[in-house]
Amino acid sequence: MIELTGFWFPEHSSAQATAVLELDQQTYRLQVDVQVLQGQQDRLSFSHRIGNIPRRITFADGSVFVCEDNDAIDRWLLQTKHSDGRHHLLHQLESQWRWVILSVIVVIMVSGGFIWKGIPWISTEIARSMPVGVYQKLGSGTLAGLDKWILGDSVQSDEVRARINQRFERILESIDQDEYRFQLHFRSMKNLANAFALPSGDIVVTDALLELAENDEEIDSVLMHEIAHVVLRHSLQQIIHSSALTVIIALLLGDATALSNIVIALPAFLLKSSYSRQHETEADDYALEKMVQAGIDPVHFANMMRKFMALETAGSAIAKSTPPKENKINNYLSSHPATEERIRHALEYGKY
Repeated sequence: MIELTGFWFPEHSSAQATAVLELDQQTYRLQVDVQVLQGQQDRLSFSHRIGNIPRRITFADGSVFVCEDNDAIDRWLLQTKHSDGRHHLLHQLESQWRWVILSVIVVIMVSGGFIWKGIPWISTEIARSMPVGVYQKLGSGTLAGLDKWILGDSVQSDEVRARINQRFERILESIDQDEYRFQLHFRSMKNLANAFALPSGDIVVTDALLELAENDEEIDSVLMHEIAHVVLRHSLQQIIHSSALTVIIALLLGDATALSNIVIALPAFLLKSSYSRQHETEADDYALEKMVQAGIDPVHFANMMRKFMALETAGSAIAKSTPPKENKINNYLSSHPATEERIRHALEYGKY
């Protein structure tokens, strides 16, 4: 049995009285002046221990006994196997610095794993679960905004545009993809060679990119790659990933304003951000496979990557002397980083 000294408070009252509480294996006895309360100990409710803050013991009638002897209470809870004794283990863990450090490490590892693997997976699942109609709405208005602020009219002749459009239509027939309404748009962009695809299936190609290509097959290879990003839903995945938990939670909760945030983010993403290495690999594999099926040698894709890398090397030197305000938009490599590895992959793909 233990004897605890503290203060007793009647139910719904701040008036306190000095009291003594006796606890044994089965019962309790509380003496307040000449008043005595008795009962079974399992009718008592003990508050969690937080440091050395006085413990509150609540009785069945709602009155409360407050005591500072936390250690004695913990020992009694463990000895009697009271249901509130399980909280003592949590206090022991909290008071041991080794467990605290271990807990911090575990939290960091779990958080890092969620950011590294969890958010990309959630982003992919959300993007894949959206119906194509949502993608059409996301794309509507985005091109108009780009035309207003970034893009200019193409100076390519009607003959050139008609020829490339015809090849584009043949590409669409070869991939047998009727889920999206693909449409090719010709634009200029400060003499920069670039191409990008909206989630809706609108694909933009600049005059400088058309002039950079030595033949139509090289243009086809770039268009194939952009089609892959649309079909595989990469742009929205990347936007959701970049927006992280804010957009993910909003979408999961059905917040319609999340879609407007995505629409706002689309132009900036398309022109400034980079697809992940995984997305580029997936798009490359899709495009190269379709090129082989359509009878287009993957070497044309490798050749275009080499041209983009050469432009990037030359542009890096110019960028160092260009004022920041005039160097806001990069070429194709700003959103489609080319590497020697990707070039080798395309060349190897053409051997099969």
